[in-house]
Amino acid sequence: MDQPRRIDLMEQIRVLCALPPRLAGSEGERRAHEHAAAVLRDLGYAPEVEEFRAITNGYARLAAHCGALALAGSLGITSPRLAALLAGGTNLSLWGDLEARGAALSRLLPRGTSRNVLARLPAARERRRRAVLMAHVDAAREGPAVFFEPRRARAAVELFHDKLGHAPNPVQIVFWAGVAQTALHAGASVGLPTQLATWALAQLQGWVAWTMARAALNPAVPGASDDAAGVAVLLALAEDLRLAPLDHTEVWFVATGCEESGLAGAVELLERHAAELDRERTWLLALDTLGGGALRWCTGEGFVRFLRYDASFVALARETAAEPGAPPARPYAMTFGTDALAGLVRGYRTLSLIALDDAGYPPHYHWRSDTPENIDPATPAAALEFTRRLLRRLDALPEEPAGPG
Repeated sequence: MDQPRRIDLMEQIRVLCALPPRLAGSEGERRAHEHAAAVLRDLGYAPEVEEFRAITNGYARLAAHCGALALAGSLGITSPRLAALLAGGTNLSLWGDLEARGAALSRLLPRGTSRNVLARLPAARERRRRAVLMAHVDAAREGPAVFFEPRRARAAVELFHDKLGHAPNPVQIVFWAGVAQTALHAGASVGLPTQLATWALAQLQGWVAWTMARAALNPAVPGASDDAAGVAVLLALAEDLRLAPLDHTEVWFVATGCEESGLAGAVELLERHAAELDRERTWLLALDTLGGGALRWCTGEGFVRFLRYDASFVALARETAAEPGAPPARPYAMTFGTDALAGLVRGYRTLSLIALDDAGYPPHYHWRSDTPENIDPATPAAALEFTRRLLRRLDALPEEPAGPG
């Protein structure tokens, strides 16, 4: 590629972090989308801005569900059957929420306006497949210190890896505690002496509800690694591929919104373009939290349960990592979720690329220290090169079965 690069990864990260706070549905998020659209337009694309309405506070979603479980615990003292129904319904709602399938309880929460910015690059020759690259422009609210203060979080991850071989997401613990609470309420309704255990779990849910409600009022973090770095890599890929399009793969570059509040941008993209996005010929790649540490291509993800990615996409990542000269990258079984989860639960081939430190934790995750000054420039640069190689390998695959879109 002889032409000089116009997209400077660190400059893009600084520009995004200099905007007003990029909370989901906020003015800062809108301006970040405007920036992404302007860069894509400057590169010669015709970006589409697709607005949607969505819940904009992820911590409020968790607080509402945990609060309902705490209420069920109080009801269980006198009405265990009613408590079992309330707890069971709340758990079903939370499961739908955490797997980006929709949730009854969350529909009661306020919504705001967000958007996706989509740019399309046709294949240079006959199109055989479509690759959808996603990175979210919104930044998270600062997480509760008990879970997200960097030294504390890193120590917890190291401990879990040492004792269990993996680190569960705190949300998993909350969800399965709710399932246990439902079972205990059901036991009490048929005369089993479960009230004390149920009361204890309800106290846990009440504490989590209070903690999440307080976090719902926290300010936004700068979001340099999560996910200004991913957006920078997305824009740099748009520049690279504009100069040298893939032969048989149409590429969509999508700057999503409302990822931090429930993957709403990815869900909106897949539902709005369902007629175009044939599951047999669509490959979804999420670029998330790429500001420091070592590259990891994930083998699956999930907040509640671990869902494996399509084996063919995982194989491509493994082959890419084995290429001579490729940036070092290792597999990782992720116990939280990216925009890729929205596609995974809908039957698409998906993959995510993230970066973790040597303890297996994303540096400065959801904390005030997630600033441009704490970005390791080598990490987004490695992610750019790895993704470029992965896409070339994808493009070289034989033709896939025909389908709509």
